[in-house]
Amino acid sequence: MPGGCKSSAHSEFNLSGQFMGDCPDFDHVVFMTTGTLILVRHGQSVWNLENRFTGWSDVPLTAQGEAEARIVGEKLRDFRLDHAFCSELSRAKNTLRIVLELIQQTGILVEYTAALNGRDYGDL
Repeated sequence: MPGGCKSSAHSEFNLSGQFMGDCPDFDHVVFMTTGTLILVRHGQSVWNLENRFTGWSDVPLTAQGEAEARIVGEKLRDFRLDHAFCSELSRAKNTLRIVLELIQQTGILVEYTAALNGRDYGDL
């Protein structure tokens, strides 16, 4: 084996990105960098205010929900975002829009996916 490797098995890394094998194949190594994952829930919606489950219903933010999004934006002013993931529901989209406008980072890549829409509780 090249470089004195004891096996031809694929390189394996632990969750910290440390090599866990006999010999790293540096032609195929992905070097990991440390990043920060920021999770933000949408602000208050009309149905949150009415103490109703929203599930997949596309319920808008209240004025308080918009204010909550602005508070999040203020707290994130010192962060540089690379990428955002967002549900397809308007309350989440508007929360994200408010945050990105406030931190002046509207040009980042945003992926909208129904996988983040939350749970559907049906007609409760």
